[in-house]
Order: sequence, then structure tokens, then C-alpha cells
Amino acid sequence: MKIERLNGSHDRKSFSCGNDSLDAFIHNYALKKSSIGNIDVRVAVYNSNPGEIIGYYSDIPHSIKYPDTRIDGIPKSKTGNNIYGRLLTKLAVDSKYQKQGIGEALIYHMFTCFNKANEISSQGSAIFVRPLSEQLHSYYNDFGFIQIPDSKDNIFLMPRASVEAIVATLNQGF
Repeated sequence: MKIERLNGSHDRKSFSCGNDSLDAFIHNYALKKSSIGNIDVRVAVYNSNPGEIIGYYSDIPHSIKYPDTRIDGIPKSKTGNNIYGRLLTKLAVDSKYQKQGIGEALIYHMFTCFNKANEISSQGSAIFVRPLSEQLHSYYNDFGFIQIPDSKDNIFLMPRASVEAIVATLNQGF
């Protein structure tokens, strides 16, 4: 399996994860939005069939107002009250390939990209996610995301130092 940027050679129409809005995004909007730079879309494909999308994620630059409650690993900015980073906006795996660790691989790929980008220039101090259901709260908690206290938008984050530690562990092969 490899993870790469979405391009015109990927068969977006055959992707089906069972969620109408996630399917519609990859079918109708992802290529255009990623080509104009509004969003970064990465797809997982098998080397044996590189046109078939087995999963994808998308992320965008994002910031939130620093909450009243202190968050470990996220210092308050000297220049303002915002926390800057990347928001994981969508994560989906085709129904045929679910429960095989592909979603996890996509998230770890995002961590690696975030970490590499921060080596070049600051991409922010956190990765954010907004789980769409209670079931997904525990999924993201298992990765180490923490819910922002008093978050009206149901935002979870992972501090950059935690992302760096996970990537270092991945690079060592556990």
C-alpha cells in the first residue's frame, strides 16, 4: 500500500465507504478543491491497482482560540490567543477494506507529513480533528487526541510534541 496526493488517475467514482457525504466529497469535490489548493487530499492505493482508492484523508490549515483551560503541550502564543495547526477534515476507508488498519495508516501518514512540514517551516503547534460521533471520540482518543476543554465545536487536538514522538516511534519500527 502507498499513500499519495489525489490526482486525475485515481478512480474516485468507485469509492464507497458507506457515508454519503464522504463518498460525495471524493466523487465530486476533492480533485477540484485539492488542485486549487484549498485542501490537501491524500489517498491510499495498493501497488497492484494504483487507480483504486482504498481510503483517503483531507486536511486544511486551521486555528482555534486558546481555551480558558490550559492544555498540556500547547503553550499560549506570545503573539495572540490562537492555536495554529492542521485540521483533519475527512477520513474514510472504502467499505471493502474497512477494519484492516487503513484508517490508522492514513492518520499516521498525516502525522508524518505534519512533522516533515514543521521541519521546513512552522505548520502550527497541533493537529485538530472534529469527530462526527461519540463512537469516533474513543477512536481519536486511542491515537492520543485530547478533547479541548469547554469546546463548543467538539474539537480534539494532538500537540506537536506528541505528533513528533509518535513519528519517532514509527520511524524506529516500534
